[in-house]
Amino acid sequence: KRTSHWSRFSQSSFGRDWLETLQNTYAMDRWCIQVDCDEFVKFESDERYCLKSYIEKLEVENYSAIHAILLDMFSSHPIEQTYIEPGRNPIEVCNFFDADNLLLGENTKASLLGTRPNCIIGGVRKRVFGLSPNLSKVPLFKKTKGTRLFPGAHFIEGNSVKVGDSVVFHFKYVEGFNARVNEEALREQHFGQASEYKAYRQTINTRPDLTLWTGSSVKYTSSSDLKRLVKPWKLTI
Repeated sequence: KRTSHWSRFSQSSFGRDWLETLQNTYAMDRWCIQVDCDEFVKFESDERYCLKSYIEKLEVENYSAIHAILLDMFSSHPIEQTYIEPGRNPIEVCNFFDADNLLLGENTKASLLGTRPNCIIGGVRKRVFGLSPNLSKVPLFKKTKGTRLFPGAHFIEGNSVKVGDSVVFHFKYVEGFNARVNEEALREQHFGQASEYKAYRQTINTRPDLTLWTGSSVKYTSSSDLKRLVKPWKLTI
C-alpha cells in the first residue's frame, strides 16, 4: 500500500494512515514512540527508569502499550510572550498546569468501538476556551499485526495496555500560537473542520495578550507533583 505525499491531512485519518504505513513497513514487532513535536513523554514517576529498562519492565508485566495523561503546560506570562530558546528544556519555561478540573469523561465513540479506558477531559482548554478534548494518549506501544491505533493516538486496540503511570507534557501555548491558530482555522484540516482551532481563534481575537496562568495553577517541580493529577481517577503515578 502506498501513501501519497499530497494526501490531505484530514483525508488520512488525521495523519494516522501515514504513520500506519511507516509502522507496517519498518516497525512490525518493534516498540514505537509516537508523539507530536511539541510533546515530551515522562515514563513512570521514578526518574531511575530509562526507556530501555522501562520497556523491559513492561514486557515482564506482559504489557505492550501505555495509556498516558496528556498534560497541557503553560507559563505565567502571556502566551505570545512565552519563548522557548533552542536547546532549552520546555518545562523550564512552561512549568504550570491545571490539576483541579481534570475529570474522567465517557468517550461515546470509543465506547461504541469497545476501546478502553475512558478519556480524560478538562484542564486549561476547558477552563479558558470551553473545550473538552480527549486529554489522554498512547505514546508508547509495540506494533503487531493486531495493533490498531486510533486517530490522535488517544486509544489503541490489539495491545495489552498499562494505564496511569506516565504523562505526555504538551507545550502548545507558546509564542506564535495566535498565528498558528488563525492558519489552522482557515485550513480546516483538523478534526471537526478544525473546530478546536476555531474556538481558540474566537478567544484570542478578543484577548490577544491572553495569559493562561491563574492563582490556582500548579507549578511542576518534580514527578511527585503529578500524584495530585491521578487522585480523582484512583490511578497510580
